[in-house]
Amino acid sequence: MPLLFNKKYLLQILLNAPILLVPFLSVANDKALYDVIPKDASYVRFINVSNNLMKLKFLGKKFDLPAKCEFSNYMLVTKKNHEVSVNGSNYNFITQPNKSFSVVVNEDKYFDGILKVIHDAPVSERNKAILSVYNFDPSEVVSLKVESNNQVIFESIQSMQYQQIEVNPVKLSFLLSLKRNEIVLDNVKLISEKNSNIVVCQSSEAQYKVSSSNAMNDY
Repeated sequence: MPLLFNKKYLLQILLNAPILLVPFLSVANDKALYDVIPKDASYVRFINVSNNLMKLKFLGKKFDLPAKCEFSNYMLVTKKNHEVSVNGSNYNFITQPNKSFSVVVNEDKYFDGILKVIHDAPVSERNKAILSVYNFDPSEVVSLKVESNNQVIFESIQSMQYQQIEVNPVKLSFLLSLKRNEIVLDNVKLISEKNSNIVVCQSSEAQYKVSSSNAMNDY
């Protein structure tokens, strides 16, 4: 039986290039080179789970959000009440300080309203990683297993729900179990201080993306 789903892997690798400063610059006030992060700031990113490109305006900036499980970068916000324009219509949502959020955008309204706000789990320790599975398919129930031994990590994640777990860094292959099929996700790296996101959208594809759980790195 042919696969009903396509696998697509999106990897975001954040690299910090080494910087060498000559000695006579060492007395300079290097704090002036960096933006000061306001107290109680938070971070917001958007994910499009519709079939079409979405045009957004947020914090005075206009940008396109590609279709099918595409994340934007995190954006720094200093308020808790927000307004975003989605394809010309305005919507409101609320965040909390010192946290990171994913705002799910969907034009089909199969959940209550256009927006759904998700609190992205932080890592509690530097030597830990976060594994997250998001089910944005209106008709799917999703489970995740370790491929080598069928050990269940997440079971029966319902539509528009998600589950997150803190784990030790490791490289594993997973089985993403759907109603009609299973998708093998080969050699997924769970990296310390990072959030590995497995996202299922609208019965057409599963996408795997590594993004930083420290929102500063995506800003």
